[in-house]
Amino acid sequence: MQGLCRQFGDALRGFMRMALGVQGARNTLTAAALLALVVMLPSCGKPDNSGGKQVIVMGFDGMDPKLTKEMIAAGRLPNFSRLWEQSGVMELETSTPPQSPVAWSSVITGLNPGGHGIFDFIHRQPNPEGGLPIRPYASHEDQKPDGWEIPLLGRRVNWHIPIFPWFGYKVPMFPGDQILLRHGKPFWEYLTEAGIPTWIMRMPTNYPAQDSEGAEFYCLTDMGTPDLRQTNGEFSYYTSAPKEKRRSIGGGGDLYPISILRGKVKSNFYGPKDAFRADEDKAKKPVKVPFTLWRDPEDPVVRIAWQDEVVVAHQGEWTDWYPVLFELVPYVGNVPAQCRFFVKEVHPHVKLYVSPYNFDALDRGAPVSVPVGFAADVADVIGRFYTQGLPEETKGLSHKVLSRPQFLEQAQLIYEERMRLLDYALDHFTTGMMFFYFGSTDQIGHMFWGARTPGHPALTEAEQQRYAHEMERVYEDADQALGKVLDRRGNATIIVLSDHGFDTFTRGFNLNTWLEEHGYLHRQYETAYDIPLNIDFNRSRAYGMGINGLYINLQGREKYGIVDPASKQSLIDEITKGLLEYVDPQDGKRVIKEVYQCDKVYSGPYVEIGPDLQIGYDRTFRGSWDTVLGGVPLEIMDNNTDAWCADHCIATDLVPGILLANQPIRAQDPSLLDVAPTILAEFGIATPDVMEGRSVFDSPQSPAATR
Repeated sequence: MQGLCRQFGDALRGFMRMALGVQGARNTLTAAALLALVVMLPSCGKPDNSGGKQVIVMGFDGMDPKLTKEMIAAGRLPNFSRLWEQSGVMELETSTPPQSPVAWSSVITGLNPGGHGIFDFIHRQPNPEGGLPIRPYASHEDQKPDGWEIPLLGRRVNWHIPIFPWFGYKVPMFPGDQILLRHGKPFWEYLTEAGIPTWIMRMPTNYPAQDSEGAEFYCLTDMGTPDLRQTNGEFSYYTSAPKEKRRSIGGGGDLYPISILRGKVKSNFYGPKDAFRADEDKAKKPVKVPFTLWRDPEDPVVRIAWQDEVVVAHQGEWTDWYPVLFELVPYVGNVPAQCRFFVKEVHPHVKLYVSPYNFDALDRGAPVSVPVGFAADVADVIGRFYTQGLPEETKGLSHKVLSRPQFLEQAQLIYEERMRLLDYALDHFTTGMMFFYFGSTDQIGHMFWGARTPGHPALTEAEQQRYAHEMERVYEDADQALGKVLDRRGNATIIVLSDHGFDTFTRGFNLNTWLEEHGYLHRQYETAYDIPLNIDFNRSRAYGMGINGLYINLQGREKYGIVDPASKQSLIDEITKGLLEYVDPQDGKRVIKEVYQCDKVYSGPYVEIGPDLQIGYDRTFRGSWDTVLGGVPLEIMDNNTDAWCADHCIATDLVPGILLANQPIRAQDPSLLDVAPTILAEFGIATPDVMEGRSVFDSPQSPAATR
């Protein structure tokens, strides 16, 4: 009966989510009726087989063991010190490569990349339809196109129902949606199936989140969760400054020139694409919400008004969250959003930053939680919060729209939100397992770890002096969060981990340029300007794509493959030898420490979709920005002058994560693959055969550790 009741409830909630619409659109009348019906559902009751046991896992993305040990020795991390004294272990072997989506996918599934299918931030489809030689896409999630798949023909047809045809609107009969590309069964499904209540508070690489059958399950998504425009977070920048009006921001944000007339500015907020328009050209354009800005003639303050909202914003201050309603279909189809404002300047020019449009945390249809509406339940208590994954505005800093102090002010707002979220979790979580995630240790690390390296090309001498100890402050914030958990739930089993460590990033290696100079790759266009995918695949034997990946242009796999499979291994050996011998002409340092052949370091059904080689860079080096999307710049090496001045996408052994607990860790060389088995073992659940790890609390000689 319980299973039937749950299936009915899940089906109804799924139908309600569909009624809420494409891209989060909300049909207010249908939603209200269905929400009322859900409320009237009989209470189905869910099992709790935890026996009152509590396991709390805290994930601090990118927290580095070396710096953590230094600060513990200096007495600056008292709560981490408490755990270190009890667990006796610090380092946790990370994934190959040490990229967050790869690493967290291994934490979630207990599988290596060959088992869960995530190898980089960027993957490539080797033989796409149409004219593209390959198709880059985000590795963890993708957009399923609108339409209905005809199984016998393997084709999709795009049927639509016209509504309000006199206004030119339509809706797809079979709307497209986001699909999670991570494979493997998450550890929480084993838990809930066994009747263990589970809370997953801000899990990376888990969008869109799926429900978990059995016991009580709550989940908020994080890394990989897009903004309302289905990007990784694109801000809007409005400026009346003549010089700025002509500049190009690039990826991560949009610049909108504005003019001031009698102290007033009229412009628009630009939201998601107007997908319901019948006219294809109009459907590609964003939905607009007009706003008016008035600036005070003397004081550095502005007033911004739109719809039913008015905000008074002072120069140099971040505002609270404010709602914006993007109308897709008049009267019935609206997309609730939320955004923050930062007024950079009022006089003589108006400069206004608007955050990416997040899914509104108070919107009960926002696709950022399980069950649908859980995020709104949380926001009702703690207020609106960032629903976008990795919300620190790194692109705003990289593109010099925000200064370093302004970035840190925004990061502090995120930390304060996360602490309120932690309070909510500790107030409401009772028994079972809870995972809680902090991403600031990673995102601030990317922008400020480089200040620890004298002479870093991305920072001035003054910036290095000012921010040389910024990471210590961030780690002290992490220690406060841990202290809150230890003080309130000290009787629980508490595990603390990070997915990888950190290092500085001063020089970029242009992998495709190196391949070109050694005759393995040829450009398609001869130009001094770098462009993505500037590769002639009809003449190239290998190419770089993603941060660490190298692919052989293989016959029968790549669309324009030219390498005979019989000669693949000899080509790999030749390229590997050359890469390992390469040194930076600037100082003679070795650039690449390891080259990993993927079919030798991975196992599982998805090895074939990954790169052929993963490049393990030595300290201070990384794959260049141009390499990520297949660019071929003129020089093999270049200075990293981006504000993103540190990284971890290097050789696996150089950037281990951390592992601590409030009980002894007996595993000799714990790795990310041990996290899921450890959590399951705490509730008496045997490690599934597909998982490769073992509980870190078992001694190496125990049967469970040597199975």
